[in-house]
Amino acid sequence: MTDEKDPKETSAGSEASSSEVSDKAESSAGSAIVPSIDLQAELQGPSLIDDELTQQLIERGAQDWPAVYAVKLGWILAFVLPPVFLTTFFGFPFFSTFFGILFLAWLTGTLMARQVTTAMRNRHYARVIRLLPRTLYWTTMWYPYTHNSHLAATDAFVRLLMLEGRFVEFQAVTLYSWGLIEPQARWRKKSPKNWGVANNLAVALLSQWKFEEAADVFRDLLKRPADKRAEAILLNNLSLCLVRLGQIEEADKTLAEAIKKASPRVRQYIGWRMDFIKASIETERGNLAEAEQHVEKARDIAIRSQDNLECQPRCDALMGRVRAKQNRMEEAELYYKNAIDAMSAANNPSYIALAVYTLEFAELLQSQGKTEAANAQRERAQAFRDLNLLNELKTVEAIKERLQKKKPIIIPMALCNLTDRDVYVEQLPDFAIPALPDPKELSNLLETMPLKGPDSSSSED
Repeated sequence: MTDEKDPKETSAGSEASSSEVSDKAESSAGSAIVPSIDLQAELQGPSLIDDELTQQLIERGAQDWPAVYAVKLGWILAFVLPPVFLTTFFGFPFFSTFFGILFLAWLTGTLMARQVTTAMRNRHYARVIRLLPRTLYWTTMWYPYTHNSHLAATDAFVRLLMLEGRFVEFQAVTLYSWGLIEPQARWRKKSPKNWGVANNLAVALLSQWKFEEAADVFRDLLKRPADKRAEAILLNNLSLCLVRLGQIEEADKTLAEAIKKASPRVRQYIGWRMDFIKASIETERGNLAEAEQHVEKARDIAIRSQDNLECQPRCDALMGRVRAKQNRMEEAELYYKNAIDAMSAANNPSYIALAVYTLEFAELLQSQGKTEAANAQRERAQAFRDLNLLNELKTVEAIKERLQKKKPIIIPMALCNLTDRDVYVEQLPDFAIPALPDPKELSNLLETMPLKGPDSSSSED
């Protein structure tokens, strides 16, 4: 589905107040056929990172904390000794040489981070994977001089994990970071003190459909003093949790508070997500014209910020739900197909998101009596869910194996294995596969065929 507004829907979008009553009427008429599958029960798999592994990851972070600072001390000596040497033997001014080295370290980190963010923006994910390890290592060693470049590289890393549905890796990296940043965390049972780490942990849980656990972390964080930027982001994420839990009125109040506290810079950081959550809320309320307006606004923001890869399929799936409420079934099917096809086309899509949308699509088809097509989509959703579980199980085994090694991890990304995962391949029906000739027949055929050379035509004549 393109980002252009459907001509049939232009008047509905411009007359939200006058069409709200009719939208609600359409909603009540179509409520029986709106996808209502209990997705949380269907998709919430086992806790792959259980309490034992959680404790191991936090403790390993705390254990590696001295090693990180020992390595940083080695780097400090490495860039302090040259100025001392140059000052002692060649008369160079110490401070000029010292700050010159710091400037070169900052400039190198900035250029490395820019390469990563450019590759991420252009969707060159293989290049991002190649560049990230040394970029994160460099910016970690020179921190805090490389503060901005380190944040940019870390943000690219997190976005890559989220785009590819590597939520277990995201959770593991966050737990290790918790122990690394707060070595005393091994004795803590609540969320991290650092709001950024705690927010990442809650988002990782939310992405695995553990909504209650994620909401608890967000609420725990909001009880502590924080700046408005942190509060706005936490409130925005909590509102999404509440939408998933079906607590629509509370979600709307929480989102309104997030919007009130969000500065223009924070709104830019959150991007299209506020409008997407608002659209989800209004869809559940039955205010479909208002929901469409927020979907279109979310699309526009995503296109301007070059974040449409994640936004577009989610908006299409939500529009499929809106159209189902309006009894416009052909359009609803088209939106769901576009959402599923767009995600399936990615090299490493989020298979849990694919399973969500495919199950919703299956129920939409079932509501229209298209049982055979609905069953096919359910089988496809099952395949997506199973493949997601298989990939995440492999991730957990790789993480456990890495934890057994005594060598310090230093950079949380070293816990990950950002290689291509198993991918979903559509099975072709038997009739679509060409039959291979019998080997004996093929051999006899080759023996009876005359060999033709450059002059064979004249000799045959």
